[in-house]
Amino acid sequence: MTLREYTFWKQQIYAALGDIADPTYQHRVWLGTGSEVDSFSETYCRLYDDAFFPKFLTWEQHMGMSPASLQELQTLDRQIKAYAEPDTEAAILADPEWQAIVRQAQLILHLDAATESQST
Repeated sequence: MTLREYTFWKQQIYAALGDIADPTYQHRVWLGTGSEVDSFSETYCRLYDDAFFPKFLTWEQHMGMSPASLQELQTLDRQIKAYAEPDTEAAILADPEWQAIVRQAQLILHLDAATESQST
């Protein structure tokens, strides 16, 4: 895999993480209060199906990614896999377990931003 391909793959992962990390976005698009429409299921599919998140986690050559970031991504994966999805998006948004997943995604994005700023 080239650096360019890896970078694109990582961008797909982090775009999906951005959706998970943003409760304001989730309220707007999952509950239909804005012009955009999305759902928990679509968000999940973007990360796991479209971006091949499990394969990314087991990829042997994480170019420029800190071990701490990779560890936090693995933690997020465990949290999401263990998550028992409530029946509605509103229930998901109010669920403390989902809120912990949101905070984990925010932590990952923060770590990545800190790593990026150190490398420039």
